[in-house]
Amino acid sequence: MNTRIPLTLAASALALALAACNADRTDNDTMAGADGTAAMNDPAAPGADRMGNDPMANDPLATRADGTPGDGMAGPAGGTVHRDAALAMVMAVDQHEIAAAEQAQAKELSSEAAEYAETLLADHTRNLEATRGLMGLEGEPGTANEEVPGADHDMVAQMREKHASERERLGQLDGEEYERAWIDAMVAGHTEALQMLDNQLIPSANNDNDLSSHLQNTRQAIARHLETAQQLRDNNGNNG
Repeated sequence: MNTRIPLTLAASALALALAACNADRTDNDTMAGADGTAAMNDPAAPGADRMGNDPMANDPLATRADGTPGDGMAGPAGGTVHRDAALAMVMAVDQHEIAAAEQAQAKELSSEAAEYAETLLADHTRNLEATRGLMGLEGEPGTANEEVPGADHDMVAQMREKHASERERLGQLDGEEYERAWIDAMVAGHTEALQMLDNQLIPSANNDNDLSSHLQNTRQAIARHLETAQQLRDNNGNNG
């Protein structure tokens, strides 16, 4: 019996084998570049979609789903903030501390607390002027139709809402009860401000010397205010 495989069948088998090899090579090329790194169209690559596009590239404030920051400004895992929003956040802190100090001065305070309120008012007024200067704003704050860069950022709006609620709560108190609550609020507020500066604003400004210098100066003032507030709180506790 003739056991030779017909030439046509052999040719077909060879064609199928070559096709399988080419398919394997195509799959490998899709997942890796010439240097073995992940390809742009790898859907598992951080921040990239199936076409290799980074959906966060145009949003400097965003953080990708895998926790890496967008390309606007380099920053910590806590997130990044662009210049306008950073200055608007500092402005919100200054304006709140000024308003809180003015509220405290209208209340009956101990001499130590009254001196602290005066220091807060002077320091934050001076810092607010410097912040406005970096923003390119001129004249007195609150000018009609004044457009503050970054003021429409969600974080700024949340801060302002929280600050207003805090002052409203404190305003309903008087005497020693007010002073204790106000000092506690100063400890909490300045602690939060330091965390915001250290974890978000200062790291985000590493390529902007003017902004970085202003944020460092702001941090120094905030740290002094926090230390004084903690001392006043401890003294009130000891006296109570």
